Amino acid sequence: MDLLGLSASIASFLSLAIELSKMPTNYSNTVKSAPQEVSGLTIEVEALSHVLEKLVEILRNDDPDINTFSK
Repeated sequence: MDLLGLSASIASFLSLAIELSKMPTNYSNTVKSAPQEVSGLTIEVEALSHVLEKLVEILRNDDPDINTFSK
């Protein structure tokens, strides 16, 4: 193997090693923020559920002035 090919291989290996060294930190940061993200998602799902329940109430209402979705 010539010197140029060897140096290119070493540079590629070094680049890969640098990227691999970042993975544990990225994973750790992601895992640490997971409880907050789950909590936020729970709040959003509860809000959506509330809106959908109100929509069902509106759709089941027999008053044609209020039930604009059946027109």
